[in-house]
Amino acid sequence: MPVLKCNACGVDKPYEEFNKKIAEGPLEPWNLRRCKECAHNEYVKRYGVPARRAALNASSNSWKERNPDRHAELAREYRRRHPEKVIAQNRLNYAVRRGIVQRKPCEVCGTTEKVHAHHHSYAPEHWYDVQWLCFVCHKLEHHDAA
Repeated sequence: MPVLKCNACGVDKPYEEFNKKIAEGPLEPWNLRRCKECAHNEYVKRYGVPARRAALNASSNSWKERNPDRHAELAREYRRRHPEKVIAQNRLNYAVRRGIVQRKPCEVCGTTEKVHAHHHSYAPEHWYDVQWLCFVCHKLEHHDAA
């Protein structure tokens, strides 16, 4: 198992502790920019600040108000392309509202603010087998999977 130095923190870490974006080229030591911890801290610094998050939400809501037809079209397209995801999300949300499933703190950082459910599988038998992640950790979970 190779050990690499993170370009951000300068610490030697195992190869598996690094993020890799497919668009950044081949999976080579020279192409691993920063470790997952540094990537998480950078993301939190950029998007985890409530004022910044509020500005991003306001911008998104403003676009949705200006483009209601396009927003509805994108939502319909998402539901058409991913029916299994929509069903799993709806079933889980219903179970949370009914009190059958309890929302938990983020399993990575422990925060209770803006916690999302991350499905590893959308099969009916796994609808309620979720990992609870805050919006930052959830975004990074999808980034790591890419």
